[in-house]
Amino acid sequence: MMTWPRGVLPDMSRIFALTLAFGCGSLAVGALHGIEPPPVDGSHFRELAGEVRPAAGESEWEEIAWRNGFLAAVEEARTLSRPVLLWAMNGNPCGET
Repeated sequence: MMTWPRGVLPDMSRIFALTLAFGCGSLAVGALHGIEPPPVDGSHFRELAGEVRPAAGESEWEEIAWRNGFLAAVEEARTLSRPVLLWAMNGNPCGET
């Protein structure tokens, strides 16, 4: 198990602590003002799902004909006189490396 010197937290621990503190503070303020969270049941599901789904025009990147082979993409780009976007990364896409 990794231990940290007293008073020193890794970056993710700080972010988690701030997020937790903000969330608890928000709940406390809502409780003080008598604000009730909306119920999550079948009658409100469609409304809640509509709020988190992307709106029209927010998913245009899905319409691009992405290529997963670099050489084939370069050849196609030369034929069509278009640029190539090379996306390269190392590790977990969530930054958990």
